[in-house]
Amino acid sequence: MLCTPFLYSWFGWRGAFFFWGLLTVPVVIIWLIVNDGQVAHTPVRVDIKAGLRSPAVWTLGLSHMGTFGLGNAMAAWIAVYLAHQYGLSLGLAATLGSLVLLTGMFFRPLGGILIGRGIIGAIPLLRLGTIMGFIGVAFLALPLRLPLLVVAGMALVAIGATIPYTSVFNEAARLRDVGKGVAQGLVSVISVPTVILGPPLIGFLFENTGNFSLAFGSILIFSAIAVISSFLSAPAVSRETISSRQSY
Repeated sequence: MLCTPFLYSWFGWRGAFFFWGLLTVPVVIIWLIVNDGQVAHTPVRVDIKAGLRSPAVWTLGLSHMGTFGLGNAMAAWIAVYLAHQYGLSLGLAATLGSLVLLTGMFFRPLGGILIGRGIIGAIPLLRLGTIMGFIGVAFLALPLRLPLLVVAGMALVAIGATIPYTSVFNEAARLRDVGKGVAQGLVSVISVPTVILGPPLIGFLFENTGNFSLAFGSILIFSAIAVISSFLSAPAVSRETISSRQSY
């Protein structure tokens, strides 16, 4: 993300996208030739209906909508937001936005470390992530031009979108009556509305109002659903979980 604005200035959008496309080629080749020592696959019964009937799957998926989904929706517009609010060039705005959002990648493994060491439970961490995302979007939606508020908002979104990642998929994998792959797959699908609907909704409202207050404010609807779901997930996951390990 950091290099894209500079690539755009040198080669245009097509050249920038072409560069990143070429970069994936050696990665795919390495992935194909690596011997990961995979053990023989044991067939298991796939029951999609069990997943669709599971309150735990739904609450985890809707919570994920306000973390991973929320982060993706906001990332699509953060450069335009900075350029519009503060008069920055699009390249500089994209670079600054990327710097803040990229910090989130350090918090994804941190979430796993915190859970693994018993510092915080999976569900409390999930709740924390959804709340951080909600507050971060609310900060960005305020009709104020305060740089510190913007930095705080972007940081909250970045951290809130990534730190509960382990919480969601670990808890989905531990459900008793739903297969691991089914549960994790459905959680990902349920979280998709923010990713698919968020960016065009922000664009539509920004185009018609000329500001980001209502545009970003509309994303708070998805975020509020995620916060509520994260609190409902504790009893749902507790009823359906495999072990009695305290995560709540």
